[in-house]
Amino acid sequence: MIKKLKRKLYFLFSSSIMFVFTIVFFLLASENIETMQNAELSFVNRQATNLVLLLENSTNYAENLGIYEKKYGCFFRLFTEHNEILYESADIKAAAENIDLFLKTVEYSESTESIESGHSTQSGPHIFHSGNGRTYYGILCSIYANNEYLYLSLLKEKSGITAFFSTIMHYFLIWLIVLIAVLFVSVLIIRQA
Repeated sequence: MIKKLKRKLYFLFSSSIMFVFTIVFFLLASENIETMQNAELSFVNRQATNLVLLLENSTNYAENLGIYEKKYGCFFRLFTEHNEILYESADIKAAAENIDLFLKTVEYSESTESIESGHSTQSGPHIFHSGNGRTYYGILCSIYANNEYLYLSLLKEKSGITAFFSTIMHYFLIWLIVLIAVLFVSVLIIRQA
């Protein structure tokens, strides 16, 4: 009878403590992943600003955008006010459809008319879903260079859950350590009782 009661107490104590820890760890992990996604969005936004500043003072579009494309995995299309394409990403099959979808999305959500003030501008980051089920960040920039406007559409695929696998694994390992500690402590406490 006492052994049954000890087992029940042992199970109740361990499961209730681990339930609380599981909820706390889930909230911490989800907050951490959300923070990492916001940091990724801010990074894409800063990269667009850097490209605007770079392209305002450069005419070597292909080289500059090619470097960013290889280093950061972005897709680009640089075009004039007359829709003459000056640069388009090398992986055109994946990029062209998504860039077209992004430009249609931006066209409906905000005006893409030229600003006659002679200043470069940048839209806020847009998050959209492509036909292939992936999610992308997109930014449209108007660049005033050499007395004309150029338009740069920048797309970067949003990181999926697999990008945060190492963070999730850290939380899981901590959870396992807490489980082992709770099991050990509960055995000690119930033996003392």
